[in-house]
Amino acid sequence: MNSVEIIGNLVKKPIYKEYESEDKTVRVAKYTIAAQRNGKKEEADFISCTAFGNDAVYASKYMDKGDLIAVEGNLHSSSYMDKDGNARYGLCVYVNHNQNYTSRKNKELIQTAEANERKINDAIDSLNSSCNDNIPEYEFGDAMEGVPFE
Repeated sequence: MNSVEIIGNLVKKPIYKEYESEDKTVRVAKYTIAAQRNGKKEEADFISCTAFGNDAVYASKYMDKGDLIAVEGNLHSSSYMDKDGNARYGLCVYVNHNQNYTSRKNKELIQTAEANERKINDAIDSLNSSCNDNIPEYEFGDAMEGVPFE
């Protein structure tokens, strides 16, 4: 069985292309995912992915650099000769399904919420400082005698 599931961050926006043939249009998106090794932030594997058809369209429309995405597919190996005549080998995931866990809309909502939170905190700080400036000093003197607390 050749099956791969990967969760990672998109290294850059997918490259989308359409290829015309006599009877159909082939849609292809290529992108790379940085997947952490065993949960270690310092170590990552960079996985090349190729999506076709509707998955390619989805990738081009809804996936962007830095997004956390999940990919299901199968591993495809290839080989070629470089310009110096050396054999080169590569692995790529042919995507059967991809999903974005950090959509642009969610990012925009998070950024808006963070900006609003900063504005609210600034307003609260401003009110607190102006309120503290206007509180008069009061001497209780003998009025506090007999009060059961200190």
